[in-house]
Amino acid sequence: MRRRRKYSSVSKSRKKKEPIIYDGIEYDSPNEWWFICWCREAKKAGLIQDFTYHEKSYELFPEVRESYTEVKQLKSKIKETEKSRIVLRAWTYTPDNWIYGLSDILKPFFRVSENGIVVTDTKGVFSQHNDSKSYSQCVKAMYHVHHIFVNTVIMEKLVELTWAPEAIKRTKTGKISSKFGRCRTIEKFIEMNGKGSIK
Repeated sequence: MRRRRKYSSVSKSRKKKEPIIYDGIEYDSPNEWWFICWCREAKKAGLIQDFTYHEKSYELFPEVRESYTEVKQLKSKIKETEKSRIVLRAWTYTPDNWIYGLSDILKPFFRVSENGIVVTDTKGVFSQHNDSKSYSQCVKAMYHVHHIFVNTVIMEKLVELTWAPEAIKRTKTGKISSKFGRCRTIEKFIEMNGKGSIK
C-alpha cells in the first residue's frame, strides 16, 4: 500500500532513498513506522482499543470545472455538444493514523475528538511557523471543513514523554539505538502512571 500524498522532487544527482516497507506496507519515513510500533504496544497493553493507518482521505476543496461547447463539423451540419472540463483538481488529504479508544493516561498527549477518536500525522520535526505550508494548510482546512483536529506527532518528543517501543530500541544491525535505546519501556510507563481506563 503506497501513500497518496507528500511527494517531493529529488535531484537526479542524489541517490534515491530505499523504500521503507514493513509488513507489506510502504511508509514515507521511519517516523511513521515508529509510531505504528508505538500504537501496537499501546493496543497490546490495553491503552488503546484499536488503530488504523491511512484509513480514509478527506476532500478539503472540491474540484473546479468549467462548461464549454464542443463544435464538430459533420458532413451535412455542425454538431454542438455541451461538455465540461476540470480547471482545478480537488484538494484531498490523508492523515496517517486513527486511534480508537484512548486510555485516560494517554489523553494528556493528544487532542481527542468528540467521538473519542484521535487523528494523527507523524512528522520528523515540526515548527508552527517554519513547517511545510501545505501541511499546515491541510490541518487548518481539516478542522474548518470536517471539524477534525489532526494531532502532529513528533516521535522523539512522544517517546520522551511516554515510552519507546521495543521494535525501535535497536538498529537493523542489532546495536542499541542512540535515539531510543535507553528510553523507558511501556511497562515502566504503566508502572509510573497506571493503565487508566478507556471510556
